[in-house]
Amino acid sequence: MDARKLSMTLWVINLASIAGCTVSYVYLSYYLYNATGNVLLADAVLVAPMLVPILLYVAIKKVAASGSPRPIFALANAASLICAVGIFLLLPRFPMIAIAGALTIGFLDALQRVTRIVAIKRFFSGEDVKFAVPMTLTAQFIAGGLAGIMLAYFKGQTTPMIILSAVAVLFAVAGLVSLLLPDSQAIEDKESPDAPTLLKSNNLANLLKNNPLLKSYLMASIVFVSVFQGFFNISRVTLPAHQLGLNDEYVGYLQILSSLGALIGAVAFYFYNKTGRTFSATAVRLVSIASLAALCAASSGYNVASSYTAYFAYMFMWELMFFNYEANVVNACSSADMAHVATYQYAASYFGIISVTLAGGLLTQYLGLLQTALILSALYLCYMLREAYSSNSQHASSLVKD
Repeated sequence: MDARKLSMTLWVINLASIAGCTVSYVYLSYYLYNATGNVLLADAVLVAPMLVPILLYVAIKKVAASGSPRPIFALANAASLICAVGIFLLLPRFPMIAIAGALTIGFLDALQRVTRIVAIKRFFSGEDVKFAVPMTLTAQFIAGGLAGIMLAYFKGQTTPMIILSAVAVLFAVAGLVSLLLPDSQAIEDKESPDAPTLLKSNNLANLLKNNPLLKSYLMASIVFVSVFQGFFNISRVTLPAHQLGLNDEYVGYLQILSSLGALIGAVAFYFYNKTGRTFSATAVRLVSIASLAALCAASSGYNVASSYTAYFAYMFMWELMFFNYEANVVNACSSADMAHVATYQYAASYFGIISVTLAGGLLTQYLGLLQTALILSALYLCYMLREAYSSNSQHASSLVKD
């Protein structure tokens, strides 16, 4: 199977699987809130999938590294389908099962997210990785929009059985298409020149010590995602509803605008890499600073047009840099260690996102959204300055040795 067909196959699997998971999370949260009237319980359903990679880090790592991505995708989607049937059938009698359902599907979702990165590394050569990452992972943005459209279409007349029907079809499609993937064992392992053979150790510290380039990319990715995704979680409802005083309709518009900005950012990254160029460290810092400026401009709440335009720019640049970091991590890591590294990346990133979301929520409550944006921007700028100083110091040291 050539690279284009592989990308399309992975794209369809991602689209169907992520859409099924997203619809499940949102509907279970919505159903539990209607059944109990408890906002915290409803929020717990949405937070549960983010906790799974942290709590079950070891299990996810072992399963993702245990064999070929093909059977993992197929079995995970089959298990998701079986779990969804049980959960949605029991939901009317036991609404609290929504939390258990979010945790169970969340585990299978997290396993597939790690396996996607492993699959990209195993199926694509070093040069193809930077093209495969954005094209394969764009499915998650479309899946989020698809989930929103489905829920909006059925709004007010939906039942657990209607949602189950939609979710079952999505998981079934993902599972069946997974069978079209080749066996990774039969594919020649083509490592990037930047991915030296690492010590075969389960100790992540030793692994990163022997690959400083991977360590640099990985840590930068985790910090970046924690801050930018964390602010997105804080602002996607607070900006329209609180800062601008708009109704629910504009919350939906911001979601659409966010997905559009993210999707265009991913496509822009793909075509930029097609030219053979890459982002320099200086370019990455400049784009990150511009994204922070857009973040603060959006949070000022001057008017709808300016805030939403700035938010679109923030999302576009954020996703552009996200895919750059993701491609660098995949390219710098060996296939043998990809599952370990990807699992740690997701666990650490989710921990950071949750931390920033909670801390930012408190700051927004007491100081305001703009002040929160300024504080987060200042902290990230300090981090970038420290990294730039460290990089320059290491470069100067290497010149002295030479």
